Amino acid sequence: MTNRDDNQTPDHLAYSVKKIQAFAQGDQTSLRLILDSFIQSTRQNLQEFENLLSERHRNDLAELAHKMRSMFLQLDATGLAQHLYELEENRLNDKQWRETAEVALRQAKELVKTIQADYQLNNTP
Repeated sequence: MTNRDDNQTPDHLAYSVKKIQAFAQGDQTSLRLILDSFIQSTRQNLQEFENLLSERHRNDLAELAHKMRSMFLQLDATGLAQHLYELEENRLNDKQWRETAEVALRQAKELVKTIQADYQLNNTP
């Protein structure tokens, strides 16, 4: 299985499963189960994220960004994690908040699809 942390991968699709592999003690079945669980929960979170964004619920979105950020940090998806941190801090003006939320949403969706494809996980899109 590969990590996407090379120079040819766009920054927002770069990730590594090294930390998760260490947690799974190198067991590939456990790694796939963890990634599958991550994808399922992230999809649910992204649905909620979209709703909160469209309804402009900044405080609720800040809480959700905090929740999501830790797993993306475990995947070393630092660019996406930074966007989530900015949303979590909730100090952006309205225009910056919307732009940052839209970028984070798009990048998270793309990263989930990438991980699913890389690890041939059978979640429904």
